[in-house]
Amino acid sequence: MSLGNYLREARERNGMTLRDVENAAKSREDIGAELSTGYLSLLERDLVKQPSPRILHAIAQVYHEGYIHLMQLAEYLPANLPTESPAYAFRGAELLDGGQKQQIQDNIDFLLHRTRRVRRPNT
Repeated sequence: MSLGNYLREARERNGMTLRDVENAAKSREDIGAELSTGYLSLLERDLVKQPSPRILHAIAQVYHEGYIHLMQLAEYLPANLPTESPAYAFRGAELLDGGQKQQIQDNIDFLLHRTRRVRRPNT
């Protein structure tokens, strides 16, 4: 199924018009992207094959769809990539220098430490 067909079906499953989608995106501050009826129509007719990841994220939020699945349909990610795999989150990591990779690892270590600390029962 093409991205455009999937988006049209997702919109219809949500009982929304293109105008409803545009208004829903405008009313939510967390969306972070404008979705115009004209652009949405182009997407649904497959006249735009690879919308930006920011647009796909906004659509995923409005339609309550999986962002990773939309990224796969737009061919940013391989279709057979397991969504539980962390590999999709590190696309482009090979372009980072050692210092940038270390910053990311430091953030991961911090979050893991904080998560483990929260999960421990108080003694």
